[in-house]
Amino acid sequence: MEAKEPMPRNTLTSINILAELLHAQGKDAEAEPYCIEVKNGFLAVVGPDHPFTVSAAENLCGVLNALGKKGEAEAVSREFKLEERKKQVEQARGQARARAVKGKKGGSPSSPRSPPKGDANGTSEPIEVD
Repeated sequence: MEAKEPMPRNTLTSINILAELLHAQGKDAEAEPYCIEVKNGFLAVVGPDHPFTVSAAENLCGVLNALGKKGEAEAVSREFKLEERKKQVEQARGQARARAVKGKKGGSPSSPRSPPKGDANGTSEPIEVD
């Protein structure tokens, strides 16, 4: 593959998995170049706002922090607005939880979640069985 050709997404995903495994094993110095490659690859292939790119940036930040490279990690975090994105995700989750709780409390007897009134035939009259 020539250097100017973008790397396929599945290849980037495989490299990312390798980097995550190395990071989980504490082999952060080995993981760092892979994380950089994955972040740059996804940036070129899908752009800066795609979830794959953002995830790759988060992974790189984790590796850089583990290596004590706080300044570099903060620069990546700022570049991809990771703290802002994290707050947005937390806010969206909170809103979803609130809607779920409200839905449980505010359900009416005729809502689709409520069991039908009566028996299986939709009436409250008994069914004769021969």
